[in-house]
Amino acid sequence: MADRLLRTALREEIGLLPVMTLRAKIIAINNVEAGGTIGYGATHRCRQYTRVGIVSIGYADGYPRSAKNGTPVLVNTKQGPRRAGLLGRVSMDTIAIDLTGLDTVKIADDAVLWGDGLSADEVARYADTISYELFCKVTKRVEFVYTDE
Repeated sequence: MADRLLRTALREEIGLLPVMTLRAKIIAINNVEAGGTIGYGATHRCRQYTRVGIVSIGYADGYPRSAKNGTPVLVNTKQGPRRAGLLGRVSMDTIAIDLTGLDTVKIADDAVLWGDGLSADEVARYADTISYELFCKVTKRVEFVYTDE
């Protein structure tokens, strides 16, 4: 734990910034009643009414299939970026995220999977891997946009 805090402090102290941000669009929003299930094999059961966002990225795009329930995703709200958590298993083309309480999120909004505002190292921990593997597994299905920022 101390090592992780030290690494975070050093990154901030020397001004390291993410060099890759992986984004995808929210393509659907559904309401799931308490007891409803989400994901392959119905691996997530909603304990309460849940607002579910479907994001256009999956393991065929390089998002880690091993990502667990609760893996963070950033979504924009009127109050600024907010965290949502992964629900259920990662599928080939999509993931489901918990948008409960994030009522201003709408279809076509961006979801940040890692990068600007969300450390790839944190996402990698949820997927039992390292950030370098996340970067290397992004596939040709993903449009790469290079900037000078």
